[in-house]
Amino acid sequence: QSNASVNQSVFTMSSNVANLDYTLVTLNGLLQSPVTDYTITANNILTFTSNCYLLDVVTAYIYVTGLV
Repeated sequence: QSNASVNQSVFTMSSNVANLDYTLVTLNGLLQSPVTDYTITANNILTFTSNCYLLDVVTAYIYVTGLV
């Protein structure tokens, strides 16, 4: 979870993501849509298609396959 600064659109995640299908991203608790609202590049760089406002709350959930 991270709080945005003014006009921030790029966030570095603490874990790598192999595929957008294994992520859930929320902005202020609202589920965001991959490609439409955000992309992930270099396996851990989350980039929103629009800038965030000051103190927007960004949460990224990363699901790992193969774990029980």
